[in-house]
Amino acid sequence: MISYIYGLKDPITQKIVYVGQSRFLPSKRLKQHYWKLNEVKKGGRNWTKLFHYLDNLLPNKPIPFIIKIIDSSKTIFSNPDWYEEYYINKYLKEGYELLNETIGGIGGYTAINKTKKEKEEIGRKISNKLKGKPKPIGFAEHLREIRQGINNPMCIPFKNKIICFTKDNILIKKFNHSFEIDNFIGVKGAYSNIKKQIGIPNRFPYGYIWKYES
Repeated sequence: MISYIYGLKDPITQKIVYVGQSRFLPSKRLKQHYWKLNEVKKGGRNWTKLFHYLDNLLPNKPIPFIIKIIDSSKTIFSNPDWYEEYYINKYLKEGYELLNETIGGIGGYTAINKTKKEKEEIGRKISNKLKGKPKPIGFAEHLREIRQGINNPMCIPFKNKIICFTKDNILIKKFNHSFEIDNFIGVKGAYSNIKKQIGIPNRFPYGYIWKYES
């Protein structure tokens, strides 16, 4: 399957304002954004930063362009979610003020561009909405996973990221935390085992090559 990582560029400043992924060419994907904008104006969708931008820009439109073409039939490691997240982070680090409200992929962190005050208000609304309601089955287990993950203030990131490659030296992913590795492998304590073997020749914990980012 072919997927596109695409960008939208401001027609006046020529700066990248949005990064996304689609199975359609960027030009068609842009048309879909405008279809959704019409739904927003009719009350069928909520306003987002992107929709406000598109509406305020009229009659002009942003310029769609291809960032990367991904063919998932060639290799199992061609994951469009990974590349979307990669390019969003890349352009944010380069100083682009993106309109994205998630970091990409499925179920991304939706507060990427929100202020501290906005995040607190979101948290308050969610808390009030859930107050007094019975907890769903599995809630405790899910909460434990969250507290063990990146939302845990005691979760300290690595000083040097750990990078995972296939045996053919194809980059799969970079990790900032031990729990990310455990979740990726699907084995509790996988990080501890991998850490002991990094740097030892001809060791491939869980079938991968592991290195520290230099």
